[in-house]
Amino acid sequence: MLEEADLNERVVVINRDISGLEPEIVEAMKDQSEWSHLRKLAIPLAAELAALNNFTPSKKWESVAAALIVGERSHAVEPYGPVFDRVSERIPQASVTVLPGQGHLAHVEDPTLLGTAIGTILTKGVST
Repeated sequence: MLEEADLNERVVVINRDISGLEPEIVEAMKDQSEWSHLRKLAIPLAAELAALNNFTPSKKWESVAAALIVGERSHAVEPYGPVFDRVSERIPQASVTVLPGQGHLAHVEDPTLLGTAIGTILTKGVST
């Protein structure tokens, strides 16, 4: 369905359905100059979602030192939740930080919260 959707509808799907923005916010975005840039970014949407759904990390990932961050609204929710779960299962030693009230766009919705979480992770250090 997404492959056949026009670029405007793809941007709507990304922001409303995947990222969880309120429909009114997405409608208001259409009037902003950035909308044309978002349309270009939406071109590979169908392929990206297919890649996410098909991704399974290899056994090599088990030795990776990592700290994972996921938005509460994206955790356990398509399309990002299942991929996050597959990655975190392969890196069982990774710490997991869940950003309360956030979805996939924490860097847009609450960059201070995301930056603080990253700072905390970096301060603690990542170890295997």
